[in-house]
Amino acid sequence: QVFASLHALRSDDLDVVMLREAWPLKGRNAVMDRLLELKARGVIGIIGLSAQSPDEAILALDHPAIEHIQLPFNLLDHRWSDEGFLSRARKRGSRVIHVRSIYLQGLLADADPAQWPRMDGVDPAAIAATLGKAAAAAGQADRASLCRAYVRAQDWVDGVVIGVETMKQLTENLERFIPPSLDAAQAQRLEALMPRVPERWLDPSNWSTA
Repeated sequence: QVFASLHALRSDDLDVVMLREAWPLKGRNAVMDRLLELKARGVIGIIGLSAQSPDEAILALDHPAIEHIQLPFNLLDHRWSDEGFLSRARKRGSRVIHVRSIYLQGLLADADPAQWPRMDGVDPAAIAATLGKAAAAAGQADRASLCRAYVRAQDWVDGVVIGVETMKQLTENLERFIPPSLDAAQAQRLEALMPRVPERWLDPSNWSTA
């Protein structure tokens, strides 16, 4: 897969190779041995993990070979406030942490609450209304702006992953990151306002059965 990626990208090396599953970090195995070999040869710059949960992220933070971590995070996802994760994240040294899914597949940004997946314990209309009021109170243009400003206020987040398909979208996203983020006090007030939703609902793979 590494060499297939090199061929597709017409490159001699890869800056980062991200593992999509955490099991190779749990003990000596051929996958990690091979990645470390390719890193030693200069084919791979650094090895990372695309984590799905705080437990996986902690495993990555504690593993000496992992230097880049990507994880899902948004203002409804309270899982990452656990001190076990935060204490490690804030003492990670040179490790980089990027976050994805800040809009939760667009639901938190602009999706009509009527289109949100249904699940016991989740009131889409109430959540959307709370987000709208919070955005206005924080001086944010809309729900999407609030989502960005909150995530950028986290001292353990190095970068935000947002997909783009055109140059126009790239330019628009760059412009959207010009306004300042929330300050720490604003972020804490926002966290207190946000309802707790079932952890299962935070994973889009569960929505089809919601």
